[in-house]
Amino acid sequence: MLGITVFIGKITGLPFDIRHITFSTGNAALGFYGLGFHVTKGEILWTLAGLTLIGILNFAISFLLALQVAALSRGMRLKDYPDLLVALLKYFKEHPGHFFFPPKGSNNEIQPEILQPDGKM
Repeated sequence: MLGITVFIGKITGLPFDIRHITFSTGNAALGFYGLGFHVTKGEILWTLAGLTLIGILNFAISFLLALQVAALSRGMRLKDYPDLLVALLKYFKEHPGHFFFPPKGSNNEIQPEILQPDGKM
């Protein structure tokens, strides 16, 4: 679907474009190849900086959209988000490794305390 975004923009006359890390990296590689790899170090650094920024934005937007879906599925409202972020930061300060590696002994089972009172998720 991302690949046809520009095509749809041309048909409708709307300025659609994509800024996805995969497409941007491919376009950069194709551009370097088209130039016969005769590019300066500055051009390479600017390209890497741009690709890094696109990757960070893609990751952040994906995370925030997933967080919103999860929060809505739990019945959270926007006014509850600051409390969630404070709790998340507090947990991160106490257990930063859990954000990168699962805790030892975890078996990926659903813990009873995260279930709703009726026993459903």
